[in-house]
Amino acid sequence: MERGEALVRRGIERGELPAGTDPHLLVEAITGPLLARVLLTGEPLDDTLVPRLVDLILDGARA
Repeated sequence: MERGEALVRRGIERGELPAGTDPHLLVEAITGPLLARVLLTGEPLDDTLVPRLVDLILDGARA
């Protein structure tokens, strides 16, 4: 989590994300669906899932 949060903080510093973005919450929003697939549904983790999740979450964070 800490590495992901550091990446988010750097994005905030570069102005790529709003100043009020919560790094911990953003990382949780991305990792939560991955854990749900692995632990709950057993659905596959295909090559497009992570980029799609990141785009979805970042679009929401930038809005």
